[in-house]
Amino acid sequence: MWLPKDERKLLQIYAKKIGEPARPELVDESDLISALSAHCDTQGIRGVPGYANSKLRIATANKALSERKLVSYREAGESIEISLSVEGYDLARRYNSWWLWTNLWYTEYIKHHWICV
Repeated sequence: MWLPKDERKLLQIYAKKIGEPARPELVDESDLISALSAHCDTQGIRGVPGYANSKLRIATANKALSERKLVSYREAGESIEISLSVEGYDLARRYNSWWLWTNLWYTEYIKHHWICV
């Protein structure tokens, strides 16, 4: 399964932080914002233009991941409590490996390459 960029990145971050499926973990939202927006620094992140947009991107990606049953989450103030499902952990593990990641991309390309012609 090939996910949009924000969902891929968040899934990778969750897998690295949590390390195993079905274990809830608190993740700081500012860490997620800085990971999605590489140009941001974590100091004074509220002053960075696009902070609200980044929060919306994270909320949208988390909702999509939850609808796909890859994660379960709930917001806890400035943090998010995340738990990966087995399928979510497996997919995140594949995204973290370059070899498996390119295989996922190629599989989707082959499946839909005739559409682009």
